[in-house]
Amino acid sequence: MAVSRQALIDISAITSCDSGLYQIGEIDFKLRVEDLEHYLKKYGTKGKEELLLSFSFLAHRMHQLVERMEKNGQIPTKYKKQ
Repeated sequence: MAVSRQALIDISAITSCDSGLYQIGEIDFKLRVEDLEHYLKKYGTKGKEELLLSFSFLAHRMHQLVERMEKNGQIPTKYKKQ
């Protein structure tokens, strides 16, 4: 069974930068506005609900991950250069 996917949002962490525009560790994201608009026009209210539920679930999972890592002492208090 084939599945087609379309990216609607890009999320990345800055790992190096020689321009001074970004800081190492900064989170950068890009909303693919035209693709999001197309998605919402195509799927309407159901699409809106799906997007918002997905963002909520993502935030929940990130919160769980951070809590678990903090509990286990896995998140350093200072940035470590690699």
